[in-house]
Amino acid sequence: MFEMIDPSDDQHPADPPVPADDGPIPDDDLADDDDGLIPVDDIADDAWLDPAVQDQAAQVVTDLEDQLAAEEFAVLDADGTLAEADAVRMAVIRAETRLLEVAAHWADLHGVLDGPTGMPGCERLIRLGGDGTPEVAEFAVAELGVVLRVGDTAAVRLIADALDLRHRLPRLWAIVQAGGVEVWRARQVADRTRKLTREAAATVDAQIAALAGTLTGRRLSQLVTKAILEADPPKALSDAEQAKADSGVFLSPEVEHGYATMIIKATAGDVAAFDQALDVVARALKTLGDPDGPDQRRATAVAILADPTTALDLITQADTKRQAESDAAAARRGGNTDLADTLEQKVDRRQFVFGPAVVYYHLTKTQVDAILGGHPHAGAGVGRVE
Repeated sequence: MFEMIDPSDDQHPADPPVPADDGPIPDDDLADDDDGLIPVDDIADDAWLDPAVQDQAAQVVTDLEDQLAAEEFAVLDADGTLAEADAVRMAVIRAETRLLEVAAHWADLHGVLDGPTGMPGCERLIRLGGDGTPEVAEFAVAELGVVLRVGDTAAVRLIADALDLRHRLPRLWAIVQAGGVEVWRARQVADRTRKLTREAAATVDAQIAALAGTLTGRRLSQLVTKAILEADPPKALSDAEQAKADSGVFLSPEVEHGYATMIIKATAGDVAAFDQALDVVARALKTLGDPDGPDQRRATAVAILADPTTALDLITQADTKRQAESDAAAARRGGNTDLADTLEQKVDRRQFVFGPAVVYYHLTKTQVDAILGGHPHAGAGVGRVE
């Protein structure tokens, strides 16, 4: 029943057996050299801090996740795919919300200066958010930006939006944390209310928080504008004055393949009127045979509107053609084919042609000789046109 144990025996039955030394690990137990993998036994205790090892481990995890995702997609039907899309959308919201929480916590960790202050070049505490938000050490912004791989401006906006939501728009922030509002919508509200007092921001928060997740971006923007006007009328008037000061027409200096970009900021009424004028000219161009698409014809209309006489001639010609075609169609429906034929013959079907222009292109004698010698592109490059 009981087994006698020899005290002189080195191997106690209760102890785990000691494996025999079978020599070096076989080559099959090691990773393929072509994969660049490192045997686990060869990794020191602190080697996991090596960026190369971390990258290798991250790549292995990524490959495994990709493989699992591919297997999951293979069995998804239509309903499952929609459910997965919704799950991904919620995951994105949670991740973006978490980033805001991280940015706010980063600000909390840098609310006090450790080094010397008051001297030129020393770090300062600055307020990134609006009224009522804590100050942050200014160099902390750059550190966060480096990790997130964004510029200082983007890092400042991230921290400012996070602090504004937490301290000035708590109702909206709670809904964001619950996944009820996309982060980009909440950040827009935070940005637009940043110059308000904390009390005025709270008023806006109370009006828009419950609706922020149910409205389109445009409708939400209108609601925020209305709430700001009610919460702080002087601020709304100040914003209108600033908008007027920012108005203008701005031409980009960059030219790409002969095309340039122009930006117009004017009153809403003036922009709407100009937009309508572009449509009128674009429709006239289509009537007169321009084969381009709507956007391209609107772009052409910009040059036409620069010459009011040309624009008027084009619109008149297009109206005349449309009226003649309409009268001919009415006559044909009424059975008067002779009148219809006569009216159709009077329709001017020629495409509208702009007035003649003379282009002077200056070339060197060497370029001219090369062109005449059978090299038509010899004049390409930098030249001067008058």
